[in-house]
Amino acid sequence: MRRAWSCSSTAISTTQRCGQSCSSVSTAPTGNSRPSTCTSPTWNARNRARCWRATATRFCRWSASGKHGSARPLVIVGHSMGGQIAELAALREHGLSGLVLITPAPLGGYPMPAEQMEVFRQRARDKDRVAISRGKVALSFNIGVRGLKTLVNATASTPVETSLQQLEAWTVGHPLGAHPSQVKAPTLVVTSDDTFFTTEFLTGHVAPRFTDAGIARVPEAGHWPHVEQPARLAEVLTEFLAHIS
Repeated sequence: MRRAWSCSSTAISTTQRCGQSCSSVSTAPTGNSRPSTCTSPTWNARNRARCWRATATRFCRWSASGKHGSARPLVIVGHSMGGQIAELAALREHGLSGLVLITPAPLGGYPMPAEQMEVFRQRARDKDRVAISRGKVALSFNIGVRGLKTLVNATASTPVETSLQQLEAWTVGHPLGAHPSQVKAPTLVVTSDDTFFTTEFLTGHVAPRFTDAGIARVPEAGHWPHVEQPARLAEVLTEFLAHIS
């Protein structure tokens, strides 16, 4: 199983709860795969596409190496903006068994009014841990001290330039998101009690793009089910793996 989400230690912990059938490797882009022009006037659709292709290519090189184990089903799991990247990576993987999108940002983007975008930009620039913590708690339902620390550390350690790049990417989206998804593998959209990407929104605007989509809900979790309810999410992933095996 392949994942494209943040907070690696928590994600791996969730994967380990699935038992012997799962393994996990990070897809976080590094080095030159993160363009330095992301916050300049030249950070346009072409540059966004380059970044997304670089991340998807990194996944495909890993997959081609066979390190995931050819006897195991290959499932890509993406959370939030990682859901957008996961779908693009899935299009490049011919041996894909399934795709899981956890409270995902729509591939076509999530445009917001200018005033709201400016609020998000200010948050992206603010690396004060107290302010970050307040923002995470506001989007969570059942987050513990350890999980909150993981999220805060991940956000605080992300360069401002990268945070702004990520904001631009998930709000503007990718051109393929304007069309039905080309992913034919079974796809599971995981919803929660998230007040941002709500269950109603995901079931009405994300899942219908896929030809073979299912819905699973993780209750008592906000935007980060893998942090807030890792055991329940592991059950959902295990059930999905059993279904497609």
